[in-house]
Amino acid sequence: MKSGTDNHSSEQQVQREIGNLIGASRTRLKETWRSLYGTEAPERMSEDHLKRAIAYRLQERAFGGLNPATRRLLERVADEVTCLWPIANSARKSDHSAELLFGRRALKLNSR
Repeated sequence: MKSGTDNHSSEQQVQREIGNLIGASRTRLKETWRSLYGTEAPERMSEDHLKRAIAYRLQERAFGGLNPATRRLLERVADEVTCLWPIANSARKSDHSAELLFGRRALKLNSR
């Protein structure tokens, strides 16, 4: 287990690394992405999103990621959205306008 001093130094290191992202070139951001994610950065991803994803990964590696229950919840919500998306697209193509309403538990399609 890390001591308080170790945690503080890890926090300072992560802060420095994130601070270095501010003025980084797109080339440097892509290199950093490659080293952290092990893949090429998406070509169409904006520099802002690259910086955010890199900052998240730096923090995740230093302090841990999402717990398994939160991951499962996010995967379930993503599956629900994916299942409903084709319905929303087909409703938009019809004569009725459609809008997705985000609720506490599920997505609901309302046609007007």
